[in-house]
Amino acid sequence: MASIRKRNHRWEVRVRRGNNPTKCKSFTKLADAKIWAYQTELELERASAGIAPAPIKLNLFEAKKRYIDSIVSQHKGKDSETYRLDAIINRLGQNRDIKDISPNDIAQYRDTRLKLVSTGTVRRELVVISGLFNTAINEWNLPYLSNPVRGVKMPPDSPKRTRRLNQYEKTLLLSQAKFASPREVYLAILIATETGMRQSEILRLISNVIDFKNRTILIKETKNGEDRTIPISEHLASELGSFFNGTNSGFMLTRSGLQQAFRRLTKRLNIENLRFHDLRHEALSHFFELGLSVPEVQLISGHKTVDQLMRYSHARVTEIRSKLDKAYGSREADYRSSATRKVRVL
Repeated sequence: MASIRKRNHRWEVRVRRGNNPTKCKSFTKLADAKIWAYQTELELERASAGIAPAPIKLNLFEAKKRYIDSIVSQHKGKDSETYRLDAIINRLGQNRDIKDISPNDIAQYRDTRLKLVSTGTVRRELVVISGLFNTAINEWNLPYLSNPVRGVKMPPDSPKRTRRLNQYEKTLLLSQAKFASPREVYLAILIATETGMRQSEILRLISNVIDFKNRTILIKETKNGEDRTIPISEHLASELGSFFNGTNSGFMLTRSGLQQAFRRLTKRLNIENLRFHDLRHEALSHFFELGLSVPEVQLISGHKTVDQLMRYSHARVTEIRSKLDKAYGSREADYRSSATRKVRVL
């Protein structure tokens, strides 16, 4: 029989069965305490029945392949998730048995990666590997397995980015991309800055989803699962028409190829701290500055909630100041006009 109680900010588990010695262990999380209690009770029950624990023979490479085939392949972000899993498993050791991976292994992996990448990146990687272990425990009939990720402290998420392009950077980026980069790289940058489309949506773009007459793009397989139609400028429609001229069925660029080309371009132009996804931030923030309403921008961006959308609204202080000057300047002019009329009446 297992009992769980909270003591000194930790969950203490005590498992006792028959004449066996009581087993005790404490955990930071209640979920971990419940898992250990269940596994320990099952182990004692099997031992009393004379049943030896079934050996777990599954190395990380096999576990990764099974997880990708059964779970990750159904996710919209399957490419990036698969890429992360491959990298993680390679670092942990493909031939290691899954049951031998300990919280210490995960902690060492975390600390090593934190020296190279951001906390947000490490956090996402740990979430991916944690998903593999949870699936193995819950769906692959491996009751003796525990999730080692739960035994380590997650790094904090990265601060939300607010990077925006100034007009000089935007002009320089587009002009140099047009004349000094592959055409697909230029077109991807132009689409991102004018529409706020995600990188994955751009790379999946094909000619039959573009309505050149009405100047719209139908975006399918979106992040939120719903199709959306966005308007495009006459200039962008012309560039797309030239690209999809009967010989181009779509982009040949890969995700990593586009990111590498973008990094090389910004480095050559001395544009610092700019990522391709920042172009989406720039486009959506610029829509608000143009006077589009929240529902209008939400229709273009595809965000289901206003809270999600407002993370991308980073208005420039200069733009706000100009609007305030215009508003209060107009009000001051009205006051003066009204005062002048009163004086004339008197």
